Amino acid sequence: MAIALILLSAVGLYISLYFSMVYYGFIGAESRFMPGFCAMEEGSCRHVIHHPDARVFGIPNSLLGVGYYLMALSVSDGLDFPIALLFLKFASWAAVLLAVYLVYSLFVRVKTRCPLCLLSHGINLVIAIIVTFWY
Repeated sequence: MAIALILLSAVGLYISLYFSMVYYGFIGAESRFMPGFCAMEEGSCRHVIHHPDARVFGIPNSLLGVGYYLMALSVSDGLDFPIALLFLKFASWAAVLLAVYLVYSLFVRVKTRCPLCLLSHGINLVIAIIVTFWY
């Protein structure tokens, strides 16, 4: 399960970094850092990052994701601090609960589709399950 956690966290981190760099204008949405089939389309993911629901307490969700996935990677790498694992479990389920609202927001409030957003939410659910039942 450690390998699955590492792979999922790495993919989530990559997506979060991509969103964050686009959000802050470090790279364009069509950057070569993301494969063409995943790049932010004009009416979908690109629109989502500037919506008010894309921030929690003023912090972009993608930036929170960077921290979350780095934490998951540190736990998966054998960091044996029970408090870190407990915090990751809490953060994982908080991310899943937030995802329920964010998916609702995507389809009802923003009225758009964002495959990368949905992929990230799915990754978060699987990470929460892994850290709850295998760690």
